[in-house]
Order: sequence, then C-alpha cells, then structure tokens
Amino acid sequence: MVAASIRGQTLLVFVVVVLVRLVVAAVAPIVQDETYYLAWATAPDWGYFDHPPGVAWIAATGLLSWGSPLAGRLGALAVAALAFPFAAGLLVRAGITERRAHLAGLLLLTFNFCTLAAGMLTTPDAALVTAWIAALHEAATALAGRRTRWMGAGLAAGLGLLTKYNMVLIGLVFAWALWRGDRHALRTPWPWLGAIVSGIVFAPHLAWNAQHAWVPIRFQLHHGFEEPYRWRSGLATRLPFAEDPGERERTIGRWFKPWQSRSVGLEEPPREGWSRRDDRIPGYVLALLAVWGALLVPIAQLALARLRRLPRAPDPIDPRVRPLLVAGAAVPAGFFGLVCLAARVEANWPAVYVLGAAPLLAAFCARRLRATVVQATINATLVLAIALYARAPLGAHARSRLVRETQGYSELAELLMTRLLGRPVFGDTHQLIAELNFHAPQLAVRQWPGMTRPSEYLRRAEWSRDTVESLQSMGEFWLVIGSPIPPRLPGFRPAQAFVAYLCLGHGLVAIDAFSTAHFEPPCTGRTVHRWLAVRYVPDAPGS
Repeated sequence: MVAASIRGQTLLVFVVVVLVRLVVAAVAPIVQDETYYLAWATAPDWGYFDHPPGVAWIAATGLLSWGSPLAGRLGALAVAALAFPFAAGLLVRAGITERRAHLAGLLLLTFNFCTLAAGMLTTPDAALVTAWIAALHEAATALAGRRTRWMGAGLAAGLGLLTKYNMVLIGLVFAWALWRGDRHALRTPWPWLGAIVSGIVFAPHLAWNAQHAWVPIRFQLHHGFEEPYRWRSGLATRLPFAEDPGERERTIGRWFKPWQSRSVGLEEPPREGWSRRDDRIPGYVLALLAVWGALLVPIAQLALARLRRLPRAPDPIDPRVRPLLVAGAAVPAGFFGLVCLAARVEANWPAVYVLGAAPLLAAFCARRLRATVVQATINATLVLAIALYARAPLGAHARSRLVRETQGYSELAELLMTRLLGRPVFGDTHQLIAELNFHAPQLAVRQWPGMTRPSEYLRRAEWSRDTVESLQSMGEFWLVIGSPIPPRLPGFRPAQAFVAYLCLGHGLVAIDAFSTAHFEPPCTGRTVHRWLAVRYVPDAPGS
C-alpha cells in the first residue's frame, strides 16, 4: 500500500501520463504495424504468424470504429494504464518510500520513451511492458517476505508470454533474484507453483502452436537471422510463388526513370538499421541509451559521479529486492547485446530493461528532482511533437522512416477504390496490405506469396482462398507493389499498369504506364513512396 504522504503525487503523475498518452493516441496517424495487428482482431485466435494472441485481443477495440486510430488504440491505453499501480507498488516494495525518491522513480518508470510509446501504440509491447512490470512487482513482494506472491509473478509471466515471446527472459530474472535474494524460497513450493501457473496460462497457445506447425515460434527463432521469403511450411495459400521478372515484366521498368535499366529481384527492400557488426554494436548501445530520452541526463551525471568516485548517497533499496532489479535491467540488455553480435536487433526488443533500471536510479535522481521533472516534461513534449510532425510533416525529409510509415496510404486506398473496386487486388508486403485494408476494407487486398516474407495473410486460409484457376476465371487481377519492375506470376502476364507517386507537400500523383516512352518522377527529391499497380491477365495457351 502506497503511503499516504506519496499517494497524492502518485495520482497526479498517473493522471498526467494518461492524458499525455490519450492526446498523442488521438493525434498520431496510424502506423504500419498497428494496422497489421488490428487486422488480427477481426479473426480471434490463440495465435498468429508473427506473435502470440495478446496484441490481437487488445486491438479488438478497433472494431468499435474501423478506420479510427484512436479506437484501435483504446485497448493499448487501458492495458498501459494497468501498469501504473504495479510501477508505484514496485518502488515501495523496493524500499523507495521517501517522497522525493518515489516521485523520481515514477517519472523514470513512466516518462521514458519505451513506456510512453508502449502505452500509445497498439503493438505487443503495450501488454509486454505491463506484464513485465507486474511480474517485477509480484516477485519483489515475494522476495520481501510474502512468498505466496510467486504465484502472482507466474501469472504475470504467463500473460506476458501470451503477448510476446521476449517475456521468457523474465524466467532468468526470477532465477537470479531467487538465488541472490531468497535462496531458501527454492525449498518451498511457491516459486515452483508460480512456474506451473505460468505454464497453465501459456498452455492454450502452445497447444495452438502444435496444431499449426509451430509457425510463430519458428518465425521468431528465424527472425533477425534469416528471411524465409519462400518458406511454405504452415501457409494456407494455394497460389504459386512469384518468380524473378522475365523480359515482359522488365519492359514495364523502362518507363520508370531512374530505374529503367535497374535489375530488381524479389527481395524485401533494405531495412533501416544496423547491417554489419561494426554498425550493429554502436547502434545497439545508442538504442539502449536513447530509450531514456532527456532522462539520460541524470543517468549520465550518475555515471560521471561514479567515475570521479564521489561519495555515494544512502541506498534505500531493499537488499532482498536489489538482485531482482539488477537482473531485470541486465538480462534483456545483455541477452539482446549477444544477439546483436550475430544479427540485427530491433530497438524495442531490449527496451524493457528500463523497468528494472529505473528504481535503481530513483534515489540519485531525487537529489536532482527539479531537473528530473523538467526532463520528463521534455520527453512528453517530444512525443507530442513527433505525433504532430507525423500528422502534418511540413518541411520533413521525404525519406524519413516516420513519414514513410504514416503518409500516403489513405490517399492510395482512395485511388484504388476509384479504379479497382470490385476486382481482385493483391499486395507484396503485409504492411502495405494492412494499411490499404485499414483505410479501405472494401478492397479486401490479399498477399501474393514469394515477393516478401510470409505473413498472417498467407497463413490464414480464409484470407488466402485464391487459386490460379479462380483468378483465371475472373479474367484479371491487380498487384500493387513498391518495386518498379513487377514479378513474373506463373499463369499470368502483365497487361496494364499505372504508377502512383506520393510527393511530400503535393499529395498523390498517378500516371498511366505505357502512355509515353518514359517519364520523369513528378517530384524529384520529394518522393516519399512510389507504388506500381499492375493488371495481370491469364497467359494465352502455349505462351
């Protein structure tokens, strides 16, 4: 129970962080991953191609008003709000009960970029953060003397596993905390009962996995190490995989300067991020630091004080809970640091390390409380500014990842609605398909296999009913891609095409291909997207 002296400030911080998240969720345009997870909510299940089912459950609020970003984020906002009582309680269980230190700890826990973003976007991280902080809270309570709470820790871990497999790392955190903080608890049934509870909660998803070729687990094990573009196992699609362009397909590419002579194969465009080890390791370290935002300032001051061997302030952390917090920070950061040596690591994967690190920094930041409040305010302001920038990116760089992920999809959907409604439409990437179906569900865009990595659109039978015969009987279909050269699709040939350019500050510009010998991009240097829409018709017999 939070002491009465800090209850008021706890409530104030809670109200502020909820309001910040609500405003940003209402202002920020939908991003690619969110539209993909919102699509899952239309088909409830115990698992999906990419993740366990938790994110689809919290995305179900999108069904209240399809096409509304705020409606789609209400579930994430609610789940993130549930994390706050556990965050406040964790500080108390750790021994941080002095008013200034408790306030500093709350700011560190709730106004870092990881917690702010996870509470505003419909992604698996929204529930992962809540499950992780709840697991730390229950484990800290157990280590402080109430060993029965290991069952609560197991429940939180099981719910986290239903959201994202990264939650499995909490097992290592618990093991280290028990060994260093309360080794005798291992002779009692409570930690083991907690493990059983976790397994029972996670069991339905494991059973689903066993019935579906272990698709999400296998995908996550490969994710980051290889891209199984032509992986067929577990997929329901009956369409042939796309093949490298032939001479007919390459002819279309000559209309597109400066890409008319470029050979484009079937592969996903290069990802932004760290490709070589020399780039990955510094990039990973920067990502670990950047998650704090402006709150990195007191952390840097603490590091400098340690280097200068300045006298330390009294440590309020309960020694029984300290190993838990240290492991909660070190395990995710260290594990993905090792992964980074062999493969590219997404910046959000290790971000939950801040939830263990924040209480350890609270006492130091309490000595600079006014600065910590200012830095938390800066973080909230930056997040709001980024949301406004994404909504109206005036003066933005056309190749900005944020601009590319949020701009142009509604305009493209409107264009396709006027030209292609009622005809079969396919896309190359699951992100493009999800965006089009979010903004124009009447299009019912599907994925053609073999161009980019598989997704739920190819795994789920009801989303992939097409066959070569059914499409041939339709007489035509359209394929929308990001490449200037379309693929060869066995049994079909390209017959017509148009290109749509999203020009920053000028909207969407559509140009019919084959109309001239070639054409220049309509907005050189300001092109955010270039999409090619190709009409395919059945091959003539014997061609």
